[in-house]
Amino acid sequence: MTQSIKLTCTFIHPSSILFFPLLSFNLLQIRWDSHHFVKKIELLLLFAVALAAFASYHPSTGSTVWLQWTTLGVLIAFSYVFDASFSDESNFVFDPDADNWRRRTEAGQY
Repeated sequence: MTQSIKLTCTFIHPSSILFFPLLSFNLLQIRWDSHHFVKKIELLLLFAVALAAFASYHPSTGSTVWLQWTTLGVLIAFSYVFDASFSDESNFVFDPDADNWRRRTEAGQY
């Protein structure tokens, strides 16, 4: 008669939340912010496109593929700048109606 014994072994990585129980409460309170995630993805994409543009350039081939990658990189760079400048609610408020703007600025004077 043979019995099989099942052993379970758990390894807790030192950088995990369970390793430092005092820090785990603070780590769980971090709010997920998708806006910063999108900015990081845009920068990663910009870096990858810039790497492809530099890798595709060689002066002796006469190829213009590097120019296409550079154009794509410029478009991504401008979209990143626009996203960083105008997508946060506290930085920029677009209101084409001058009356609303006048009410908002004159209300602070009185």
